[in-house]
Amino acid sequence: MNHKSSDRKSRSLTVGGRHVCEAAAAAGRLQRLFVSDSEPAWARRLDVPVETVSAGELRRRFGSEASRGAVGEVVAPEPIAADEVLARAADLERPVVVLEDVQDPQNLGSVFRAAAAFGAAGIIRTRHRSAPLSATVLRASVGTAFRVPWAEVGGLPNWLLKVEIPAVGFVVNGGTHPAGLNLPQPLLLCFGSEGRGLRRLTVKRCSDRATLPMESAESLNVAQAVTAVLYEFQRQRLYP
Repeated sequence: MNHKSSDRKSRSLTVGGRHVCEAAAAAGRLQRLFVSDSEPAWARRLDVPVETVSAGELRRRFGSEASRGAVGEVVAPEPIAADEVLARAADLERPVVVLEDVQDPQNLGSVFRAAAAFGAAGIIRTRHRSAPLSATVLRASVGTAFRVPWAEVGGLPNWLLKVEIPAVGFVVNGGTHPAGLNLPQPLLLCFGSEGRGLRRLTVKRCSDRATLPMESAESLNVAQAVTAVLYEFQRQRLYP
């Protein structure tokens, strides 16, 4: 396996919220903190430069990011090699969330949060036609994007041909119930974009298909679907 990490240049972002700033600090990615009140005790524990400014000045500098009273300058999380995520899945016997063309940053952040909550080995997503890892993603992830490993690949159909771990494609109709997937093992759990779902060729390349049972015709958004599936994984792992 190739364990070489991405060599892309690190990006600096400004993002608001205590939990995101604390997570960035724990990952060694918080560079500076701005707060609108006298320096709070939690900020002093982060061991980074802290600047206290008025609430108006914070809003002037950082706009909507200032609404939570604290804004951090952070180094954005960077992708690692996809093979590293797969190796982690094999070692931990945990699933990997695979996202194809997911463009909503709120959904992407929520997927990171679900992956952290339910013990996924990591996230692999398509490089193109996908939401960039922005301040919105970091905020929606509540900082979990700093600790859940993630990678990027090109088109999923060709990539899936090279991967030995079984892949399950989640489709709206006609798939297996998730309870029948024997989830406590390394699996690629593949989810598509908010509009059309997985591409047809991607579904064809998956070794199995699954469908979440729902009582209404409305589909879940991708973050809700990922959360439901990862919960089922955790349930099977803890209560076999």
